Amino acid sequence: MVRVYHPSGAAAEPSGALIYLHGGGFVVGFLDQFETAMRRLCEGAGMQVHAVDYKLAPGWQWPVQMEEGEFVVR
Repeated sequence: MVRVYHPSGAAAEPSGALIYLHGGGFVVGFLDQFETAMRRLCEGAGMQVHAVDYKLAPGWQWPVQMEEGEFVVR
């Protein structure tokens, strides 16, 4: 799953986007823990933030976590 955050104000010019893979060593963590931080980052930077909720180890082995992040980038 990917959550996309949009800044509330319109950008004067194209500003890019940020892809965010949450912390937790690919073992723990979920997007709800980072909701406030992502909203603040989006507003402060004035750009879209794409937060990736990747599959966690040990149920899913490396490198599936990075592959999911790469999929969002592409």
